[in-house]
Order: sequence, then structure tokens, then C-alpha cells
Amino acid sequence: MAQITVGEDIFSTLIAVGLISTFVLVLSQSYSFQKEREELQEDLSLTLVISDHLKNEMLCRSGSGVHPGVICRPAFQENLPRFCKLLARKGLGLRVEILTLNREPLLLYGVEPRDFARSISIPVVFQDETRRRPARMNVWTWKR
Repeated sequence: MAQITVGEDIFSTLIAVGLISTFVLVLSQSYSFQKEREELQEDLSLTLVISDHLKNEMLCRSGSGVHPGVICRPAFQENLPRFCKLLARKGLGLRVEILTLNREPLLLYGVEPRDFARSISIPVVFQDETRRRPARMNVWTWKR
């Protein structure tokens, strides 16, 4: 009888250890998925903040003032290199493309994005010397 009790105890212990191991494995996997989702949300949020800053503050300054959503060539050429250097010091890469609605490039700045880059495309107005026309701004960000 003592052997049957020992065998039952070992079997119960193995089942308990197996259940606890499964629970710990599922919990760690769930934590890993949650962390990945949070990182993706943070990356997308960062891309949104950067593109909003570019559209409404950095690239819309002209001699006549600030016009949110209107991208000016001089502001693009003056402000974007400094902003990219600032982001590079913080470990972020940036590429900005201003395209016509027919996808013809008007202005480009930055290197080609890496594998895990986040991008967003937002409508803007491009102002050159003679006129304003609708365009699209693609902003790519990635961690270096």
C-alpha cells in the first residue's frame, strides 16, 4: 500500500508541475505579445507625432508667416536637414517625400527606409513660387 501512495504522490506532483509550467509559459508568451503590440503602437504614435510636427510647424514656414498644412520648398530645404540630424542623435531615421497626387516626386529627403520602417501618408498643399497644388507627404521613420 505504501508504494501505491508514493506512486500517486509522484503522479500528482508531475501533473501539478506540468500545469504550473504550462501556466508560466502561457503567461510569458502573453506578456511578450503585449509588449510587441505596445512597441508597435508607440512606433506608430511617434510617426504620427513627427508627421504632424512637420506638416503643421516645421515645413510650413514661409516669409509671410506660418501656414499649417502648406509645405514650402525653402522651409523643406532649410529645416528638414536639422530635424533629421536631431532625430539621428536620438536613434531614429527619417525620410520625407512630397508627391503629387499622380505620385510624381516634388521633394525628397532622407535615405531609403530600412526593413522595419513605419510610414504614414497625409494630404498637404505644396507651394512653389507660382502656385499651390494638392500633394501628399509620406513620412517614414525607423529605429537605427
